[in-house]
Amino acid sequence: ISERVVLTATHCTDGIPGTQLRIIFGEDDLSPELVVPVANKREHPIQDLALLTTASAPSAQLAVQPIPIYLGTLTAADQGRDVETAGYGDTESSEWGRFFAIELLVSVDAQTFTVDGQGFRGVCFGDSGGPAFLVAPEGDPRTLGDLSEGDAECGNQDTFVRADVLRPWIEETT
Repeated sequence: ISERVVLTATHCTDGIPGTQLRIIFGEDDLSPELVVPVANKREHPIQDLALLTTASAPSAQLAVQPIPIYLGTLTAADQGRDVETAGYGDTESSEWGRFFAIELLVSVDAQTFTVDGQGFRGVCFGDSGGPAFLVAPEGDPRTLGDLSEGDAECGNQDTFVRADVLRPWIEETT
């Protein structure tokens, strides 16, 4: 979400010292283009969201850019919009690597939002902590939140923690 800060789910980092975590970059998680150590981990005290600060800026070694958090506020009016989800988890075809899916935003509540792959696409086991993106009014992609709870069938409804409502904590922490 910024030059050295990665957003993920607390349930993916809980009980692991931050310095034992690594951030990988590239299409294939088994053969990443870059592996960057984590210097610091901050877990939200209530929500399933964690911030990992890398030991160095990945952009110094690889042509990558952060995808900042969404600066707007999700509301019920956003229901029906397309959201792009991403992950390295299981796939229907048992392929490995980073994959993306377009899912429909179907509900927004005070702390989470839910997307629906309508039985055809979505995130799967191993994608926890992965991002959901929305194209902002300015035309650039923005991070909406992290996957907290996915559908066991890997193609129906998935629940994400909202980064927009946690923005004050994220900004204070980073």
